[in-house]
Amino acid sequence: MNKRMYIENIFSDGFMNMVGDTAEEIRIRINEPVIIIYPDREAVTDIIYKRPQIDSLTDRITKSSFYTFSEDIANGFITIAGGHRIGIAGTAVYENGGLKALKDISYINIRIAHELKGVGEGLFAKILKGDTVSNTLIVSPPGGGKTTLIRDLTRLVSDNMKKYRVAVIDERNEISATFMGEPQNEIGKRTDVLCGYSKSDGINRALRSMSPDLVVLDEIGGEKDSDAIMRCKYSGVNVIATMHGDNISDVKRNIPKLIENEIFDYCIFIDKNSRNCKVLTAGELI
Repeated sequence: MNKRMYIENIFSDGFMNMVGDTAEEIRIRINEPVIIIYPDREAVTDIIYKRPQIDSLTDRITKSSFYTFSEDIANGFITIAGGHRIGIAGTAVYENGGLKALKDISYINIRIAHELKGVGEGLFAKILKGDTVSNTLIVSPPGGGKTTLIRDLTRLVSDNMKKYRVAVIDERNEISATFMGEPQNEIGKRTDVLCGYSKSDGINRALRSMSPDLVVLDEIGGEKDSDAIMRCKYSGVNVIATMHGDNISDVKRNIPKLIENEIFDYCIFIDKNSRNCKVLTAGELI
């Protein structure tokens, strides 16, 4: 699948050739220069989008069907074919106490999908435990690579462990990048995706109807998520999850119940700059 073509289709000819193959984000702000984000730098271009260009780009992103994507846009982002995630900001419209829509869209952040297959192989070998996998928590600051890692782990577990059922609770649609009901990322042949569910609701539904051996979650935190993961533990279902953080203190503060009950066999800390991993066991987290 040529995922890049889906972004090329929403820009003018030649734009993506200028952007290059390693770009991670395209940030568009009304009346300001377009900025391209790369792994090690940013490039400020001389391209400026004014209101007509912003409206035209939005029209192409939504394929002239703004209403179809209105709920996603109100939540701040949409996922397009190829798994590319597009953040959208503008003026909020509230109705009956809830956010109904956005108008006057003025800020667009295109996060270019990059699947890095194989990055989880070393960790996959470590967390294997007989015919199952260890409960594992992956921790890094935003942009540290934890979602990329958990996505590849999901694929490796699903494709290599026979009769092992995996359920991805993809609340923010960052693991599977589901578009029109089809995951755009390769997450394995034994994986079921519950997209858009809250983690708690998704876990409940997966346990009732999908009989998973493993539940995969991105960006956990707080008591509600902790309670849902405890339900997995009591149901004999293992968990691989990620959370934002820099150190043990962050983990203990955000999910104290899970740490006190030694739910996770391993906690993997990713250094954002070097991408090196530090592995701690449950006993070392107490």
